[in-house]
Amino acid sequence: MIEGFARDSAKAFGTDAAVAVEGYKLLLSQLTPELGKYPEALSALGDCIQTTSKLMGGDGVAAAHVLITGGENTKPQICGEY
Repeated sequence: MIEGFARDSAKAFGTDAAVAVEGYKLLLSQLTPELGKYPEALSALGDCIQTTSKLMGGDGVAAAHVLITGGENTKPQICGEY
């Protein structure tokens, strides 16, 4: 599932699918594997990583970490509050 999301995301954002896969893996491991049960949410979070990655010079792994941790915040902040 994440491979497909990563390919689609890489095409849409003009990035590397392998880096996108790493972002999805971080989401699932750092937040909760339960995200895998909600493909729409997982895909949306992947898009947030891609958008942030563009702002960070293409560093998808760093973008995932920023979105998961909220930068220096200890409370997870993913694309705003839910």
